[in-house]
Amino acid sequence: MADLVAELIWVKNLMSELQFPPKEVPMVYCDNLSAVLLAANPILHSKSKHFEIDLYFVRDLVNSKDIRVSHIPGTMQVADILTKAVSSDNFLHFRTKLNIEELDSTAAEMKGKKLGMESSGVDYSKTYARSKYYDEAKPWNERYDAAFACASQNEIEQFDAINLVNASCRLLVEGSNMPCTPEVADFLKKASVLIAPAMATGIGGVVAGELELNHECSLIHWSPEDFESKLQVF
Repeated sequence: MADLVAELIWVKNLMSELQFPPKEVPMVYCDNLSAVLLAANPILHSKSKHFEIDLYFVRDLVNSKDIRVSHIPGTMQVADILTKAVSSDNFLHFRTKLNIEELDSTAAEMKGKKLGMESSGVDYSKTYARSKYYDEAKPWNERYDAAFACASQNEIEQFDAINLVNASCRLLVEGSNMPCTPEVADFLKKASVLIAPAMATGIGGVVAGELELNHECSLIHWSPEDFESKLQVF
């Protein structure tokens, strides 16, 4: 429960900093009745002596009305389908709660054929006459202004980069996860080929989130200038 509450408080503080504070006190549901009672009750009984300091963290947040803790029966704990070996009846019940339906064999087969046709390069080339399909080969020796590498990581090797330059390519868009090695990227940049890196759009959010989490956990106040200077280091 303490781990969940810590994540919840982090999200709550983040939303507040973004000027979208929660309108209601967040509710935490737990299927352990003893944990719920200990978190909500400030009185320690004689038999409740040994527990981690995390309890006080949750209890203080409950007392300050930053969160609410409520008990939920095990038969309603949908998360159990992902973490426990539940009975078949509970499994079907939880699966329905997640809006997951089982496809019959005919529907699954038809869906598989449809997806296979849509993803087939052969059928694509038949639909679009000007396109070309390469079977077990790379298309980087064609002449074009822009190339989109969308297959796999490090798919563009040194000789592929040479083919791109010789093909007068002016823009390489990384659709897959880092298809260019650092050496290939340097070679293309020296050849005046503009690269749109795949990680550029996502890495900023990851770094900012990591800095925000460290700042929240260490209870250190950073000014906007401090945060910007730390962000520039990455």
